[in-house]
Amino acid sequence: MYNLDKTSRNLAADSEHLDGAELTRELQPDEIIAGMFKVVRKLGAGGMSSVYHCVDLFVERSVAVKVLFANQVTNPKALNRFRREAKAIAKLDHPNIVRLHSFNFELSSPYIVMEHVEGVTL
Repeated sequence: MYNLDKTSRNLAADSEHLDGAELTRELQPDEIIAGMFKVVRKLGAGGMSSVYHCVDLFVERSVAVKVLFANQVTNPKALNRFRREAKAIAKLDHPNIVRLHSFNFELSSPYIVMEHVEGVTL
């Protein structure tokens, strides 16, 4: 299971992939996040983050990657809220709630990787 007080794994990116500093702008299709998530399209955005439909290149599955906005990275309240969101999702297990796959708070743009579910915006 996940150790939620620390990152689940260190996802270092090589020079061909986006590293944390480059995750501060809007991502485009076919870009790679942290060396392992290929962006398919943007799903939406909220007050502190954007969500992208991606493909996990290691296990070849569809995922949703939620990336914290650059202007929120230095905001301790936003970072704590983002971390609490990851912990809350990880504790839930219900067919109507997406599952948490992984997260990373070490890069300059933290992100959460969740199950991707096709459907309409509510």
